[in-house]
Amino acid sequence: MGLIFILIIWAPHSVASPFNRQVLGIYSSEKNEASITYNELREIIEMPLNHLGLQLSYHDLADGLPSASEMKKYRAVIIWTKTNYSTHAMAFWPWLDQQLTAGRRVVLIDELGPVVGPNATFVPLKTINAVLSHMGLSYYVGGDVFSPDIEVVYKNSEMVEFERKIGHELRELPSVQSIRPNNKVYLSLQQGSTKRLSDPVVITPQGGVVLGDTLRYMDPYTYIKQWRINPFLFFSKALGVEHSPRPDPTTVNGRRVFFSHVDGDGLINPSSSYPGKSSGEALYDNVYSQYTQLPLTLSVITSELDPVFDSEGQAASLAKKLFALSHVEAASHTYSHPLVWDDRLAKEGTILEYQNTVNRPHYTNHALLPNRIPGYVYNPKSEIEESIQTINDTFLPKGKVCRLLLWSGNCLPNEAAITMASQNGILNMNGGDTQFDPKRPSYTGVSPMYRQVGNSYQVHSGNANENIYTDLWSSPLGGFQSVIRTFKNTESPRRVSPVNVYYHHYSGEYLSSVNAVKKAYDWAIEQPLFPMYASQYSRLVLGVIHTKIESEGPLTWTIRNSGALKTVRFDNTTYNVDMTRSIGIIGYTHYQSALYVHLSEADTHRITLTHSPNSRHYLSDANASVTDWDPAHLPLTYRTHGWGPLQYRWNNLSPSTEYQIIFSPSIGKAMHQTLRSSAKGTLTFSIPTHGKSTGTIQIKESN
Repeated sequence: MGLIFILIIWAPHSVASPFNRQVLGIYSSEKNEASITYNELREIIEMPLNHLGLQLSYHDLADGLPSASEMKKYRAVIIWTKTNYSTHAMAFWPWLDQQLTAGRRVVLIDELGPVVGPNATFVPLKTINAVLSHMGLSYYVGGDVFSPDIEVVYKNSEMVEFERKIGHELRELPSVQSIRPNNKVYLSLQQGSTKRLSDPVVITPQGGVVLGDTLRYMDPYTYIKQWRINPFLFFSKALGVEHSPRPDPTTVNGRRVFFSHVDGDGLINPSSSYPGKSSGEALYDNVYSQYTQLPLTLSVITSELDPVFDSEGQAASLAKKLFALSHVEAASHTYSHPLVWDDRLAKEGTILEYQNTVNRPHYTNHALLPNRIPGYVYNPKSEIEESIQTINDTFLPKGKVCRLLLWSGNCLPNEAAITMASQNGILNMNGGDTQFDPKRPSYTGVSPMYRQVGNSYQVHSGNANENIYTDLWSSPLGGFQSVIRTFKNTESPRRVSPVNVYYHHYSGEYLSSVNAVKKAYDWAIEQPLFPMYASQYSRLVLGVIHTKIESEGPLTWTIRNSGALKTVRFDNTTYNVDMTRSIGIIGYTHYQSALYVHLSEADTHRITLTHSPNSRHYLSDANASVTDWDPAHLPLTYRTHGWGPLQYRWNNLSPSTEYQIIFSPSIGKAMHQTLRSSAKGTLTFSIPTHGKSTGTIQIKESN
């Protein structure tokens, strides 16, 4: 019997490797008032890292150093202790050596790290330089110099003059120089009198340093901060993520996200500009019932609806009226409106401010309430779970469900409160207070996406409310209209946040504050946005948090566990998405030198990039969802849901061809239109609906 030889050829394929998005930030509560809630890593560093697709966790050096097993989950560590002293100074340098030896990126901010321990014991210079040699840096004898005659020897303005020119403002000369040719020095200084040199801003293959007062400027009178370095450029290079994908909740289907939510305060406050009406009624007449083409999330404080406090039923009746509006989503602004959720997490000044400005604040169970409610002792179950249940049981029309909690007061709930919400399927939002306008002209005013507390997550609002823009109603009462400046500044030259029109019912007290809200809505209506409810945005952020990314080489990435997240972004690229080789991708668009990739509702997405032109049709952008779509077949048919008029742009259809577009709404008659694609095969069209719209769209060539 003859032998049969079978030749098996194994096609080579890439092995997927997890892309680590985790970064540890080390601060110190020794010698300063830093805490896990109040430290500049959180206040100004976390937002740029979020924008780069990274997630920042925190560790207090006062508690010792993280173990080797704890550090395994981090790709990098950023150290900003704001002091050269630590009880753990001697152990710090061997620990840092371990991180660099393990291949972990290291960024040192302001100080190199603790060099002085207990009893004024100094870490030997030899020990420090043995560690810094991994980064191609050298620390020299004499310590940092504080001098008025600091001169710039060399600067890369793109990196070190991002929001403010250096001029003659620098007063610190860090005792560090770069000693390795493949390091990139972005700023070199010298002391004029001694010609002593320093390289305070350096990026190395192992991370980077930004030392002394080169990171940011702070006005000595207003305490307003501005970046000196470009945080987006610096951290992308120092942390090695220039070309990695960024989960992005600011965008869906190529359009910037819009949502609007209203905190429950002041629902029945008398309106001075609308006599005989409450603030809530004034807003109902002039805003809530007038802007029905936009989704709106309205909340109430449920204790105010209790017949014990609302004996005439005014608040309860108005709440039902608001929630009956078809474009309104219901949310809870808690039961009692805690001003301080946990005094152990709050600054003493915040507590004193509330005590001095609120008529009858009441302390109970570590929480500060705006007033005493007879028989009530603060507990998170009443504030969260039961307030949501009250709204669902009593105030909503059939078919609506309340599932969102808007934090109140200082918006710093503890882990137990946030966990209670998530375990009961309740979404959450508030806190953050993003402001980027002439009063706060800096990206340092843009908050992180969320706050992690233990294993739970508080989703931040996308913007500050009118209290911030009116300086707590001490400046012009229509000051909220300057929120439009924030919207513009957070869109260009880079999109870093959604458009979030966020205010309180008590904005109905004054004509100027009502008009400010209307101006914000009028501006939003004219922009190419993707409208959604606040609860939907909360889900987007949770999707960012839980997304897992794998790399299959420089041009292919797998996205898993992304939940409601609909966008992955690549910065500074001219690549396209290879629609033939990619999976679970609806389309993509290029905007501001970035590539925005639109994810489908699939559980797993595979993105392959290419410089070649695409042959398959794809969605460029839309202000509504696109689901149940088969990219391989024509005619093009998909389900859609959005806020009318519905707008779509498809690429790579047949050029200069007449197409029939049929929209079959869930309720009502089908709409037909005929349009011609461009010479490049782009078909742009709009469905003339108003408000919330759901249906099926079919696109086919005319016979």
